[in-house]
Amino acid sequence: MTQEDKTLDSSTDFDISGSSGSYQLEWTSLKVNCKVTHLQENSHYELRGFVTFSSDRPTSKGHLRGGSLLLTSPQSRASFAKLLEKREPTVDWDECMEQLCENIIARQRQGAEVVVLNSEYLPDVDSSDENQFSVYPVLEHESATIFYGHGSHGKSLLAQYIAVLCDEGISGVGIRVDRKIPVLYLDYETNDKQLFRRVQSIRKGLGLSPNSTINYRPMASSLVSDIEQIREICRDKDIGLIVIDSISGACGGEQESQKPIKDMMSAIRSIQIDLKMSALYIGHVNKQEQMFGSVFQFYDARNVFNVRKDQKEGDASLSVGLFHQKSNDGLLRQPMGYKVSFNDGLCTLSSHDVRDSGLEQHLNMKERIASLLRNKAGGMSPADLAEDLGKTETHIRKELSEGVRNYKMFVRLENGNYANVTRGDDDIQWELN
Repeated sequence: MTQEDKTLDSSTDFDISGSSGSYQLEWTSLKVNCKVTHLQENSHYELRGFVTFSSDRPTSKGHLRGGSLLLTSPQSRASFAKLLEKREPTVDWDECMEQLCENIIARQRQGAEVVVLNSEYLPDVDSSDENQFSVYPVLEHESATIFYGHGSHGKSLLAQYIAVLCDEGISGVGIRVDRKIPVLYLDYETNDKQLFRRVQSIRKGLGLSPNSTINYRPMASSLVSDIEQIREICRDKDIGLIVIDSISGACGGEQESQKPIKDMMSAIRSIQIDLKMSALYIGHVNKQEQMFGSVFQFYDARNVFNVRKDQKEGDASLSVGLFHQKSNDGLLRQPMGYKVSFNDGLCTLSSHDVRDSGLEQHLNMKERIASLLRNKAGGMSPADLAEDLGKTETHIRKELSEGVRNYKMFVRLENGNYANVTRGDDDIQWELN
Protein backbone atom coordinates (compact mmCIF):
# COMPACT_ATOMS: atom_id res chain seq x y z
CA MET A 1 0.00 0.00 0.00
CA THR A 2 1.37 3.40 -1.02
CA GLN A 3 1.45 6.53 1.12
CA GLU A 4 -1.34 8.04 -1.01
CA ASP A 5 -3.65 5.12 -0.16
CA LYS A 6 -3.51 5.80 3.58
CA THR A 7 -6.31 7.77 5.19
CA LEU A 8 -4.25 10.14 7.36
CA ASP A 9 -2.45 13.22 6.16
CA SER A 10 -0.73 16.08 7.99
CA SER A 11 -3.95 18.12 8.18
CA THR A 12 -5.89 15.49 10.14
CA ASP A 13 -7.27 16.89 13.38
CA PHE A 14 -6.85 15.22 16.74
CA ASP A 15 -7.87 16.00 20.31
CA ILE A 16 -5.54 15.83 23.29
CA SER A 17 -6.56 15.89 26.95
CA GLY A 18 -5.01 15.25 30.34
CA SER A 19 -2.03 16.62 32.25
CA SER A 20 0.73 15.82 34.75
CA GLY A 21 1.93 12.59 33.21
CA SER A 22 -1.30 11.11 31.82
CA TYR A 23 -2.70 12.04 28.40
CA GLN A 24 -5.31 10.85 25.93
CA LEU A 25 -5.13 11.49 22.17
CA GLU A 26 -8.00 10.83 19.81
CA TRP A 27 -8.03 11.00 16.01
CA THR A 28 -11.82 11.20 15.57
CA SER A 29 -11.93 10.83 11.80
CA LEU A 30 -9.63 7.83 11.95
CA LYS A 31 -11.47 6.25 14.89
CA VAL A 32 -8.10 5.75 16.62
CA ASN A 33 -7.04 6.79 20.10
CA CYS A 34 -3.98 6.47 22.31
CA LYS A 35 -3.45 6.65 26.07
CA VAL A 36 -0.04 7.77 27.35
CA THR A 37 0.89 7.12 31.00
CA HIS A 38 3.88 6.75 33.36
CA LEU A 39 5.84 9.56 31.73
CA GLN A 40 9.35 10.05 33.11
CA GLU A 41 12.24 12.23 31.96
CA ASN A 42 15.80 11.18 32.78
CA SER A 43 18.91 13.27 33.35
CA HIS A 44 19.61 13.26 29.59
CA TYR A 45 16.21 14.90 28.93
CA GLU A 46 14.89 11.73 27.34
CA LEU A 47 11.15 11.33 27.88
CA ARG A 48 9.75 7.81 28.14
CA GLY A 49 6.17 6.66 28.68
CA PHE A 50 3.81 3.75 28.23
CA VAL A 51 1.51 4.09 25.22
CA THR A 52 -1.60 2.07 24.39
CA PHE A 53 -3.26 2.39 20.97
CA SER A 54 -6.80 1.19 20.29
CA SER A 55 -9.14 1.43 17.35
CA ASP A 56 -12.81 1.52 16.46
CA ARG A 57 -12.15 0.97 12.77
CA PRO A 58 -14.09 -1.85 11.07
CA THR A 59 -10.85 -3.66 10.13
CA SER A 60 -9.17 -3.42 13.56
CA LYS A 61 -11.55 -2.98 16.46
CA GLY A 62 -10.14 -2.97 19.97
CA HIS A 63 -6.59 -3.03 21.21
CA LEU A 64 -3.87 -2.42 18.61
CA ARG A 65 -0.53 -2.15 20.36
CA GLY A 66 0.91 -1.14 23.73
CA GLY A 67 4.37 -0.76 25.14
CA SER A 68 7.15 1.50 26.34
CA LEU A 69 8.05 4.36 23.99
CA LEU A 70 11.00 6.75 24.08
CA LEU A 71 9.10 9.78 22.83
CA THR A 72 12.23 11.87 22.20
CA SER A 73 13.81 9.24 19.91
CA PRO A 74 13.00 9.26 16.15
CA GLN A 75 14.13 5.63 15.93
CA SER A 76 11.74 4.60 18.71
CA ARG A 77 8.86 6.44 17.03
CA ALA A 78 9.59 4.77 13.67
CA SER A 79 9.82 1.31 15.20
CA PHE A 80 6.53 1.70 17.02
CA ALA A 81 4.86 3.01 13.85
CA LYS A 82 5.96 -0.13 11.97
CA LEU A 83 4.46 -2.36 14.68
CA LEU A 84 1.16 -0.48 14.41
CA GLU A 85 1.21 -0.71 10.62
CA LYS A 86 1.28 -4.50 10.87
CA ARG A 87 -1.97 -4.38 12.84
CA GLU A 88 -3.69 -1.68 10.77
CA PRO A 89 -1.98 -0.91 7.42
CA THR A 90 -4.52 1.74 6.28
CA VAL A 91 -3.31 4.45 8.66
CA ASP A 92 -0.28 6.69 8.30
CA TRP A 93 1.23 5.77 11.67
CA ASP A 94 4.38 7.80 11.07
CA GLU A 95 2.27 10.95 11.12
CA CYS A 96 0.28 9.77 14.15
CA MET A 97 3.47 9.07 16.09
CA GLU A 98 4.90 12.46 15.15
CA GLN A 99 1.77 14.26 16.32
CA LEU A 100 1.59 12.24 19.51
CA CYS A 101 5.23 12.63 20.55
CA GLU A 102 5.69 16.29 19.69
CA ASN A 103 2.49 17.39 21.42
CA ILE A 104 3.09 15.37 24.57
CA ILE A 105 6.71 16.49 24.85
CA ALA A 106 5.56 20.11 24.53
CA ARG A 107 2.80 19.73 27.11
CA GLN A 108 4.91 17.79 29.58
CA ARG A 109 7.76 20.30 29.46
CA GLN A 110 5.51 23.33 29.45
CA GLY A 111 4.15 22.41 32.89
CA ALA A 112 1.39 24.35 34.59
CA GLU A 113 0.31 27.74 33.31
CA VAL A 114 1.49 30.94 34.97
CA VAL A 115 -1.20 32.74 36.96
CA VAL A 116 -1.38 35.99 38.88
CA LEU A 117 -1.84 35.50 42.62
CA ASN A 118 -4.66 37.88 43.42
CA SER A 119 -8.22 37.79 44.71
CA GLU A 120 -9.60 37.83 41.17
CA TYR A 121 -7.86 34.52 40.42
CA LEU A 122 -8.53 33.03 43.89
CA PRO A 123 -11.61 34.84 45.22
CA ASP A 124 -12.33 32.35 48.05
CA VAL A 125 -8.87 32.38 49.64
CA ASP A 126 -7.89 34.56 52.59
CA SER A 127 -4.89 34.58 54.90
CA SER A 128 -6.66 33.23 57.98
CA ASP A 129 -5.05 30.15 59.48
CA GLU A 130 -8.13 27.91 59.49
CA ASN A 131 -8.97 28.63 55.85
CA GLN A 132 -5.99 26.62 54.58
CA PHE A 133 -7.26 23.31 56.01
CA SER A 134 -9.60 20.72 54.58
CA VAL A 135 -9.46 18.94 57.96
CA TYR A 136 -8.56 21.38 60.73
CA PRO A 137 -5.96 21.38 62.22
CA VAL A 138 -4.14 18.45 60.57
CA LEU A 139 -4.73 18.30 56.79
CA GLU A 140 -4.09 21.35 54.63
CA HIS A 141 -5.85 21.79 51.30
CA GLU A 142 -4.09 19.98 48.44
CA SER A 143 -1.10 19.13 50.64
CA ALA A 144 0.65 16.11 52.15
CA THR A 145 0.60 15.26 55.86
CA ILE A 146 2.49 12.42 57.56
CA PHE A 147 1.51 10.56 60.73
CA TYR A 148 4.40 8.42 61.90
CA GLY A 149 5.23 6.35 64.97
CA HIS A 150 5.72 2.86 66.36
CA GLY A 151 3.47 0.00 65.34
CA SER A 152 0.15 -0.20 67.22
CA HIS A 153 0.51 3.36 68.52
CA GLY A 154 -2.70 4.58 66.86
CA LYS A 155 -1.45 6.05 63.56
CA SER A 156 -3.84 4.10 61.37
CA LEU A 157 -6.64 4.42 63.92
CA LEU A 158 -6.42 8.23 63.83
CA ALA A 159 -6.25 8.15 60.02
CA GLN A 160 -9.36 5.95 59.91
CA TYR A 161 -11.16 8.20 62.40
CA ILE A 162 -10.39 11.21 60.18
CA ALA A 163 -11.54 9.22 57.13
CA VAL A 164 -14.90 8.53 58.83
CA LEU A 165 -15.33 12.22 59.74
CA CYS A 166 -14.57 13.23 56.15
CA ASP A 167 -16.88 10.57 54.75
CA GLU A 168 -19.75 11.93 56.86
CA GLY A 169 -18.78 15.61 56.76
CA ILE A 170 -18.83 15.89 60.56
CA SER A 171 -16.41 17.07 63.25
CA GLY A 172 -15.17 15.43 66.43
CA VAL A 173 -12.63 15.74 69.29
CA GLY A 174 -11.19 19.02 68.04
CA ILE A 175 -10.94 17.82 64.43
CA ARG A 176 -13.16 19.95 62.23
CA VAL A 177 -14.58 18.90 58.87
CA ASP A 178 -16.90 21.41 57.19
CA ARG A 179 -18.21 19.27 54.33
CA LYS A 180 -18.33 15.72 53.06
CA ILE A 181 -15.00 14.72 51.53
CA PRO A 182 -14.88 11.50 49.47
CA VAL A 183 -12.04 9.29 50.75
CA LEU A 184 -9.81 6.70 49.07
CA TYR A 185 -7.95 4.41 51.50
CA LEU A 186 -4.94 2.62 49.97
CA ASP A 187 -4.07 -0.28 52.26
CA TYR A 188 -0.67 -2.00 52.25
CA GLU A 189 -0.98 -3.23 55.84
CA THR A 190 -4.22 -5.15 56.47
CA ASN A 191 -7.22 -6.33 54.46
CA ASP A 192 -10.78 -5.27 53.69
CA LYS A 193 -12.36 -7.24 56.55
CA GLN A 194 -10.05 -5.78 59.20
CA LEU A 195 -10.49 -2.24 57.97
CA PHE A 196 -14.25 -2.64 57.68
CA ARG A 197 -14.44 -3.85 61.27
CA ARG A 198 -12.40 -0.86 62.45
CA VAL A 199 -14.49 1.61 60.45
CA GLN A 200 -17.68 -0.01 61.76
CA SER A 201 -16.52 0.34 65.36
CA ILE A 202 -15.55 3.99 64.86
CA ARG A 203 -18.88 4.77 63.22
CA LYS A 204 -20.82 3.05 66.01
CA GLY A 205 -18.82 5.01 68.57
CA LEU A 206 -19.93 8.19 66.80
CA GLY A 207 -23.57 7.06 66.83
CA LEU A 208 -23.60 6.39 63.07
CA SER A 209 -24.88 3.44 61.07
CA PRO A 210 -22.23 0.75 60.44
CA ASN A 211 -21.88 1.31 56.68
CA SER A 212 -19.60 3.98 55.24
CA THR A 213 -18.98 5.17 51.69
CA ILE A 214 -15.20 5.17 52.10
CA ASN A 215 -13.49 3.86 48.98
CA TYR A 216 -11.05 1.07 49.83
CA ARG A 217 -8.32 -0.47 47.68
CA PRO A 218 -5.90 -3.20 48.83
CA MET A 219 -2.40 -2.56 47.52
CA ALA A 220 0.49 -4.91 46.74
CA SER A 221 2.67 -3.21 44.11
CA SER A 222 4.42 0.13 44.53
CA LEU A 223 2.26 3.21 44.28
CA VAL A 224 4.16 4.57 41.26
CA SER A 225 3.58 1.41 39.23
CA ASP A 226 -0.15 1.66 39.98
CA ILE A 227 -0.51 5.43 39.77
CA GLU A 228 -2.63 5.61 36.61
CA GLN A 229 -5.28 3.29 38.03
CA ILE A 230 -5.27 5.37 41.22
CA ARG A 231 -5.59 8.55 39.18
CA GLU A 232 -8.64 7.17 37.38
CA ILE A 233 -10.25 6.10 40.67
CA CYS A 234 -9.65 9.53 42.19
CA ARG A 235 -11.12 11.23 39.15
CA ASP A 236 -14.15 8.91 38.87
CA LYS A 237 -14.94 9.06 42.60
CA ASP A 238 -14.16 12.79 42.98
CA ILE A 239 -11.74 11.94 45.82
CA GLY A 240 -10.87 14.76 48.22
CA LEU A 241 -8.65 12.79 50.63
CA ILE A 242 -6.32 9.92 49.85
CA VAL A 243 -4.85 7.89 52.73
CA ILE A 244 -1.66 5.91 52.03
CA ASP A 245 -1.14 3.24 54.70
CA SER A 246 1.82 2.93 54.65
CA ILE A 247 4.80 4.74 53.08
CA SER A 248 6.98 1.65 53.20
CA GLY A 249 4.55 -0.39 51.12
CA ALA A 250 3.88 2.49 48.73
CA CYS A 251 7.62 2.74 48.02
CA GLY A 252 7.91 -0.95 47.25
CA GLY A 253 10.06 -1.51 50.33
CA GLU A 254 12.69 1.08 49.34
CA GLN A 255 11.77 3.80 51.80
CA GLU A 256 15.37 4.56 52.77
CA SER A 257 16.31 5.61 49.21
CA GLN A 258 15.65 9.12 47.96
CA LYS A 259 14.30 8.25 44.49
CA PRO A 260 11.40 5.96 45.50
CA ILE A 261 10.24 8.55 48.06
CA LYS A 262 10.48 11.44 45.59
CA ASP A 263 8.79 9.43 42.83
CA MET A 264 5.96 8.31 45.13
CA MET A 265 5.19 11.75 46.56
CA SER A 266 5.54 13.43 43.14
CA ALA A 267 3.11 10.92 41.65
CA ILE A 268 0.51 11.63 44.33
CA ARG A 269 1.16 15.38 44.06
CA SER A 270 0.41 15.24 40.33
CA ILE A 271 -3.05 13.88 41.21
CA GLN A 272 -3.47 16.43 44.00
CA ILE A 273 -2.80 19.28 41.57
CA ASP A 274 -5.31 17.89 39.08
CA LEU A 275 -8.08 17.09 41.55
CA LYS A 276 -7.46 19.55 44.44
CA MET A 277 -7.22 16.89 47.13
CA SER A 278 -5.28 16.26 50.35
CA ALA A 279 -3.04 13.29 51.14
CA LEU A 280 -2.33 11.57 54.47
CA TYR A 281 0.64 9.21 54.66
CA ILE A 282 1.28 6.70 57.46
CA GLY A 283 4.94 6.10 58.37
CA HIS A 284 7.04 4.23 60.92
CA VAL A 285 10.06 4.91 63.15
CA ASN A 286 13.61 3.59 63.19
CA LYS A 287 15.70 2.42 66.15
CA GLN A 288 16.63 6.02 66.92
CA GLU A 289 12.94 6.94 67.35
CA GLN A 290 13.07 9.03 64.17
CA MET A 291 10.93 8.73 61.08
CA PHE A 292 12.04 5.66 59.15
CA GLY A 293 13.29 6.21 55.62
CA SER A 294 14.69 8.95 53.44
CA VAL A 295 14.66 12.45 54.92
CA PHE A 296 12.95 13.66 51.73
CA GLN A 297 9.57 12.42 52.95
CA PHE A 298 9.93 14.91 55.84
CA TYR A 299 10.99 17.66 53.43
CA ASP A 300 8.16 17.05 50.96
CA ALA A 301 5.33 16.92 53.51
CA ARG A 302 3.68 20.14 54.61
CA ASN A 303 2.89 18.84 58.09
CA VAL A 304 4.43 15.99 60.08
CA PHE A 305 3.01 14.53 63.30
CA ASN A 306 4.63 11.97 65.58
CA VAL A 307 1.99 9.63 67.04
CA ARG A 308 2.63 8.10 70.46
CA LYS A 309 0.51 6.08 72.88
CA ASP A 310 0.32 5.40 76.60
CA GLN A 311 -1.39 2.15 77.54
CA LYS A 312 -1.14 -0.12 80.55
CA GLU A 313 -1.20 -3.88 79.99
CA GLY A 314 -4.75 -5.22 80.02
CA ASP A 315 -6.37 -1.76 79.65
CA ALA A 316 -9.31 -1.50 77.26
CA SER A 317 -8.39 2.12 76.59
CA LEU A 318 -5.27 4.01 75.64
CA SER A 319 -4.05 7.59 75.44
CA VAL A 320 -2.82 8.72 72.02
CA GLY A 321 -0.89 11.91 71.39
CA LEU A 322 -0.27 13.81 68.14
CA PHE A 323 2.99 15.76 68.42
CA HIS A 324 3.44 18.35 65.67
CA GLN A 325 7.01 18.27 64.34
CA LYS A 326 6.86 20.21 61.09
CA SER A 327 4.71 22.99 59.66
CA ASN A 328 5.54 24.81 56.45
CA ASP A 329 3.18 27.64 57.37
CA GLY A 330 2.93 29.04 60.85
CA LEU A 331 3.87 27.75 64.26
CA LEU A 332 3.95 24.21 65.56
CA ARG A 333 0.67 23.24 67.16
CA GLN A 334 -0.03 22.23 70.70
CA PRO A 335 0.19 18.44 71.23
CA MET A 336 -3.25 16.94 70.72
CA GLY A 337 -4.30 14.14 73.03
CA TYR A 338 -7.09 11.57 72.75
CA LYS A 339 -8.48 8.84 74.98
CA VAL A 340 -9.39 5.83 72.85
CA SER A 341 -11.75 3.25 74.35
CA PHE A 342 -12.90 -0.11 72.98
CA ASN A 343 -16.09 -1.64 74.33
CA ASP A 344 -18.64 -4.07 72.83
CA GLY A 345 -17.60 -3.37 69.23
CA LEU A 346 -17.54 0.40 69.75
CA CYS A 347 -14.44 2.56 69.37
CA THR A 348 -14.82 5.98 70.96
CA LEU A 349 -12.41 8.91 71.00
CA SER A 350 -12.50 11.78 73.47
CA SER A 351 -10.16 14.71 74.04
CA HIS A 352 -7.49 14.06 76.64
CA ASP A 353 -4.70 16.33 77.90
CA VAL A 354 -1.36 14.67 77.18
CA ARG A 355 -0.02 16.24 80.39
CA ASP A 356 -2.35 13.99 82.37
CA SER A 357 -0.90 10.74 80.97
CA GLY A 358 2.39 8.99 80.43
CA LEU A 359 2.65 10.95 77.18
CA GLU A 360 3.78 13.95 79.24
CA GLN A 361 7.36 12.69 79.01
CA HIS A 362 7.30 13.28 75.22
CA LEU A 363 6.62 17.01 75.54
CA ASN A 364 9.58 19.27 74.92
CA MET A 365 11.29 20.69 77.99
CA LYS A 366 9.49 24.03 78.00
CA GLU A 367 6.15 22.26 77.76
CA ARG A 368 7.11 19.95 80.62
CA ILE A 369 8.08 22.94 82.73
CA ALA A 370 4.75 24.60 81.92
CA SER A 371 2.98 21.37 82.92
CA LEU A 372 4.70 21.33 86.33
CA LEU A 373 3.85 24.99 86.89
CA ARG A 374 0.12 24.43 86.41
CA ASN A 375 -1.89 25.52 89.45
CA LYS A 376 1.30 26.58 91.30
CA ALA A 377 0.23 29.93 92.70
CA GLY A 378 3.65 30.65 94.20
CA GLY A 379 5.55 29.22 91.26
CA MET A 380 8.56 26.91 91.51
CA SER A 381 12.27 27.52 91.80
CA PRO A 382 14.70 26.43 89.08
CA ALA A 383 16.24 24.01 91.57
CA ASP A 384 12.88 22.33 92.32
CA LEU A 385 12.03 22.14 88.62
CA ALA A 386 15.43 20.60 87.87
CA GLU A 387 14.94 17.97 90.56
CA ASP A 388 11.44 17.01 89.36
CA LEU A 389 12.53 16.85 85.72
CA GLY A 390 15.84 15.09 86.29
CA LYS A 391 17.83 17.86 84.61
CA THR A 392 20.59 20.17 85.74
CA GLU A 393 19.65 23.53 87.18
CA THR A 394 21.73 25.21 84.46
CA HIS A 395 19.64 23.48 81.78
CA ILE A 396 16.37 24.50 83.44
CA ARG A 397 17.49 28.13 83.88
CA LYS A 398 18.29 28.27 80.15
CA GLU A 399 14.83 26.91 79.26
CA LEU A 400 13.17 29.36 81.66
CA SER A 401 15.14 32.30 80.27
CA GLU A 402 14.14 31.43 76.69
CA GLY A 403 10.54 30.91 77.81
CA VAL A 404 10.46 34.38 79.37
CA ARG A 405 12.36 36.24 76.68
CA ASN A 406 11.42 34.53 73.39
CA TYR A 407 8.09 32.79 73.95
CA LYS A 408 6.44 34.86 76.69
CA MET A 409 5.54 31.58 78.41
CA PHE A 410 6.87 32.18 81.92
CA VAL A 411 7.19 35.06 84.34
CA ARG A 412 9.73 35.46 87.16
CA LEU A 413 8.02 36.24 90.48
CA GLU A 414 9.32 38.52 93.25
CA ASN A 415 10.29 35.49 95.36
CA GLY A 416 12.61 34.26 92.59
CA ASN A 417 10.31 31.46 91.48
CA TYR A 418 8.85 31.09 88.02
CA ALA A 419 5.20 30.73 87.01
CA ASN A 420 3.19 30.37 83.84
CA VAL A 421 1.89 33.55 82.25
CA THR A 422 -1.51 34.57 83.60
CA ARG A 423 -3.43 34.22 80.30
CA GLY A 424 -3.78 30.46 80.89
CA ASP A 425 -1.35 27.71 80.11
CA ASP A 426 -3.65 26.11 77.56
CA ASP A 427 -2.44 28.74 75.09
CA ILE A 428 1.27 28.36 75.76
CA GLN A 429 2.16 25.40 73.59
CA TRP A 430 0.60 26.89 70.49
CA GLU A 431 3.48 29.38 70.41
CA LEU A 432 6.37 26.94 70.49
CA ASN A 433 8.36 26.75 67.26
